Amino acid sequence: MSAIPAIAKTASRASPSACKQVLSSFSNEGVYTTPRKRGPFDSMLYDLRNIKDLSDWKLVLGLLDSYNSDNFLEVIEEKKFVGEMVVHADHGYQKTWLSRPSDPFLVGLYHWQPGGATPLHDHGDYATAYYKVVGDNSLTNVVYEKHLSDEPGKFDVSFMREEDITPWKAVAVLPWKQAHIVANRADHDAYSIHIYTPKFDTHRQWQCPESCA
Repeated sequence: MSAIPAIAKTASRASPSACKQVLSSFSNEGVYTTPRKRGPFDSMLYDLRNIKDLSDWKLVLGLLDSYNSDNFLEVIEEKKFVGEMVVHADHGYQKTWLSRPSDPFLVGLYHWQPGGATPLHDHGDYATAYYKVVGDNSLTNVVYEKHLSDEPGKFDVSFMREEDITPWKAVAVLPWKQAHIVANRADHDAYSIHIYTPKFDTHRQWQCPESCA
């Protein structure tokens, strides 16, 4: 006895005209296609993936400083189109992650509204954070020193310094020593690239008066 179900036998004997198409693919009208030509930002990511020792902070800073192009705007528009921007509406900024799951680092592209600022935060105990403004408008990096709290397992913070994150100079925030706030104090939008090595999945936040930013 044949093990083929009767319905399968019927289908195999059906003429081609007996089958009706029930799903049509989209025409090219209105379909978004991403250009595949590698641009300056893609080249920077490629070079980052080829750095053997990501703990060499001078090398990572140098690579970030080498990026000089405005194609980040194209990247942001592509990410907005496909819904891959993470919006922090309460804090006035949005971001998109550009690194792959297999990458040992995180790379983010950020868009800051006027007055936008992160909470006071760190990046865990191991990740060094690198920042560079892209475009013409600087950001402010408000750096705090972390020290052990009287409460076991927690850290207190104390103000260290403020510095500008500029289009011509990348900065780094050290992992276990520092926490910070990134703020756009200008009256126009700003953009920045962030690199975190190694990638992190936990961080701390501290309550801070708005005047801190």
